[in-house]
Amino acid sequence: MKGFVFKFESLEKVRKIREDEALLGLARAQTALVQARQKKQELEQCIIDSYERKEKNSGSDIPPSQIAIEAEFVLGTKVRILHAERFILKSERAVEKSLRTYLSARRQTRMIEILRERAISNFKTESQKKDQRRTDDLMLMRHTFQQEERESE
Repeated sequence: MKGFVFKFESLEKVRKIREDEALLGLARAQTALVQARQKKQELEQCIIDSYERKEKNSGSDIPPSQIAIEAEFVLGTKVRILHAERFILKSERAVEKSLRTYLSARRQTRMIEILRERAISNFKTESQKKDQRRTDDLMLMRHTFQQEERESE
């Protein structure tokens, strides 16, 4: 719109940048959470595979050292699963915090957008009023000019 200037334009840009940064932070936090869950699933699959190997080889002669190594592997993997679960909890909290940050930034941006919409609406109304006044003045001038012409004749 020609002639429209929003007085909070710079503030709107800053808040939009903050919103974009918050959204990027949220995306990173969600990515970390998904990766942590995938890591836990991989560890759980390792334990399942270990038990399957143990059952498959139960009939054959396996050295006791191999059985002990497999048992230690399962215990170590269970410990890693616990660590992964703790990391998942941390990641979930980080996602919640990032989401709150993003929503706060979005609310602030939305406030400025509402102010912009109101300013545009007011500008349009004022423009229409000015146009109507101009039209009224022209019609009045035309009418006055025509009356003067009639009187002069």
